[in-house]
Amino acid sequence: MRTLIFFLYGIFFKPYIAGLVGLYSATPIGSTHLRLLYEYKGDNLSMKKASIFKLWALLMFTFISTASVLRAAETVELCTAVDGSGSISSSNFQLQIEGLARAIEKSSVVPQNSRVILSIVQFSGGVRVEISPILIDSQATANAVAAQVRAIGQLNGGTNIAGAIDACTQQFRFTTDKQVIDVSTDGQSSGSSGAADRAIAAGVDVINALGVGRGINVDELQSLVRPQPASEFPKKGFVHIAPSFNEYEKAIKSKMAAETGQLLAIECTQLPQVECKGLVELYYRTKGYYWKEGWSADQTHCDWKGITCQDGHVTQIDLSANQLKGTIPPSIGYYFSKLSSLNLADNKLGGAIPSSLGHLSQLQTLALNNNQLNGSIPGPIGYIEQLQTLNLNDNQLSGFIPKSFEKLQQLQRFDISNNQLTGIFPDFLNNLNQPVSFDLSGNKFIGIPTDKLTNDADKLTNNANKVSTTTLISIVTGAAIVVGLALLFLL
Repeated sequence: MRTLIFFLYGIFFKPYIAGLVGLYSATPIGSTHLRLLYEYKGDNLSMKKASIFKLWALLMFTFISTASVLRAAETVELCTAVDGSGSISSSNFQLQIEGLARAIEKSSVVPQNSRVILSIVQFSGGVRVEISPILIDSQATANAVAAQVRAIGQLNGGTNIAGAIDACTQQFRFTTDKQVIDVSTDGQSSGSSGAADRAIAAGVDVINALGVGRGINVDELQSLVRPQPASEFPKKGFVHIAPSFNEYEKAIKSKMAAETGQLLAIECTQLPQVECKGLVELYYRTKGYYWKEGWSADQTHCDWKGITCQDGHVTQIDLSANQLKGTIPPSIGYYFSKLSSLNLADNKLGGAIPSSLGHLSQLQTLALNNNQLNGSIPGPIGYIEQLQTLNLNDNQLSGFIPKSFEKLQQLQRFDISNNQLTGIFPDFLNNLNQPVSFDLSGNKFIGIPTDKLTNDADKLTNNANKVSTTTLISIVTGAAIVVGLALLFLL
């Protein structure tokens, strides 16, 4: 029976899987899912050993996911509810209105090809429809709507989020693929969850929320978004947070872009598809909408802040000191086959260091220092044979230094100071092909004298040069004395 199953698989299913896998790998989510079926061996992919049931499950999942990805871009009815309550100062209200207007004007946020029907309501104690549903079909239309937004006056009063959700539901014609309600607020309300249920019952697909400032009730916002439970941006039913109205414009742009399908929606022409997908995942995972200097669909991938491309590949990523949050993508090592430098230092990244980094075979510099990373140091990093600089200092790392690090024969700088690492002195530091600068201080190593925790290879090299020079001078001086004595003897 088993033989018959595998015979049928080879004749009927395997060619279909191969073709579908090829198609799926070109989609935005394909490469991540394919790692369930394939594994890296050098620069090649080879089939994992898997049961026929796993193969069948992946086949079905692939078929469904591919169909979803390949369908036409969705049309959207989007109702944006802005907070006009008295808790918002007039200056902050203007920041909110101007941020919304600028978002509407940008085609990278709201597409201008008749895919979006937009309406806007303002809420305080009561609710007022500011802009009735309008099809955004051109830049001129977008500019006209933005001008209307800038003319909106503040209502003042309470915070009636439930009324805003009800009002938005009434604006929808239910003629598009999906209906989305987008609520922005700096305060708290009551009854909003019931209004959200009414909206879903009426046919609304998604309710998202943007909380601004310190007065928000995150639990309330999470309870009103739909679908439940609340998810992380940019998935449906997310809660987005802006620390203040000064960050509102950036937050509302990324929020609306996610809702209209425009978030970093840029054609991948300069790089392999897998590298474009890797950059977008890096943006999502590290909360790119809060970066000090962000990325935009108005630019090409290779023009994005911190990205260096060469010969059609990403070769360097430097997003240091750029206010990155969240986590490093677990699959980052599978995306960039030609990456030589990855610098995410001086940010607020948390979570574990991905073991997939070990697949970055061309990497020479890895700087993840001054973050909030935790867990152990992944052993696969020790297999990056070309690695020259490894800075993991000033995090919350624990455990031992991986034994695989003895393979890092090109290492020149190694800093793991100010973590919670344990163990004994790593012998590999004494067995490298060249002097290495290292700093192991600020950890919990056993039996290592304080003066052995750091080593400056540059100083050692300089001292060696000084010794060599002194020796040379001594030799020359000695030779001169010998020659002088010989001349005296001969004379």
